[in-house]
Amino acid sequence: APGVIESLKNADAVVAGPGDLYTTILPTLIVPGIAKELKKSKKRKVFIVNVANKPVETKGYKVLDYINAIKKHLGSFPFDTIIVNNNFSIKIPKKYKYDYVTFDSVNSKQKFEVLKKDLVDESFPLYHDSLKLAKTIKAII
Repeated sequence: APGVIESLKNADAVVAGPGDLYTTILPTLIVPGIAKELKKSKKRKVFIVNVANKPVETKGYKVLDYINAIKKHLGSFPFDTIIVNNNFSIKIPKKYKYDYVTFDSVNSKQKFEVLKKDLVDESFPLYHDSLKLAKTIKAII
């Protein structure tokens, strides 16, 4: 759309996510102009990993799987910060068939910061608590 690249160039920071990896995030990121601008931008670029995996789209994914999927489709992981939930204490009702996205070890050669925060919405643990997430983003940009 007209103005998207200019908006990316003028942004103070770029935040991708949360959202469905293959049906929301990647379709936006793989647009050639967006991918190119994102890769060359020196602005703060933040990727927010979902709190829980969708049973069909990302079943069993860990944080590293999200990173690798972006690398596979963009040729690199252009984000310098990732935000992940670290509160798994609230039980996700079995009827939803979702599971938490867990954090596995990340190669020390990775060139991004990992922020682990309690981001889960305690009343509906499939999603982020919007206030917790907003505070986390605000603190880093």
